[in-house]
Amino acid sequence: MSRARLRALSETQVRRVLAAGGMLVESGGQWRAYRCQDARMSAAGCISPLIAGRLKAEGAVHADPQKPRRWLAIQPLAPSGAAIPPPVRLLEGRRGQKPVSLFDTITADLISKPGELARLRAASQRFLVDMHQASTRPSKLGERRPPSMGPEAALSRLAALEAVIGLDRFRQLESLLVRSDTAKAFAREAGLEEPGAYKAALAALMALIEAYDLAIKAPR
Repeated sequence: MSRARLRALSETQVRRVLAAGGMLVESGGQWRAYRCQDARMSAAGCISPLIAGRLKAEGAVHADPQKPRRWLAIQPLAPSGAAIPPPVRLLEGRRGQKPVSLFDTITADLISKPGELARLRAASQRFLVDMHQASTRPSKLGERRPPSMGPEAALSRLAALEAVIGLDRFRQLESLLVRSDTAKAFAREAGLEEPGAYKAALAALMALIEAYDLAIKAPR
């Protein structure tokens, strides 16, 4: 098993891994997603217990009777919608240009508002840090780690955020910040027409800023 630092996956990315025949493995308090059903292979990434809990609660995965720490898809999964779309890089940027994420488009539009831009970047970075920390292995006995920096604290903050802004907007933030989706990809995942993607994304980001400002304490 690779010891390299794993990237945190969004719910949609996890569903795609499962849809392709992969699995989830819980080990030592950390959840990992694998593209196949062999944990000796490199993991596709780590996931937060929030996402694992959603999939279990909706009955999308079941424990392997032979290896209870392995969770398999009950039936082929796909992100909410129809078939699994091809990677964004194959849909956009066909002439070699790098696709521009919707988040980058929004931040570029805020250059003339430095105060608002700084708050947006700070809140977005906090979200990404919490997503990563929530997916990491809990501290071992005797390991020194500030309580606010552990996975339990990050998971608590993310759960509080989801309760404040709602699951739909939380998933939109995963699309914007974890996957860096383009406007087209964001619209597809959110079930919107592409012209409405910018407005919906901006609303989700503003909700993130407000929630962090008012309700969710920053780690110290």
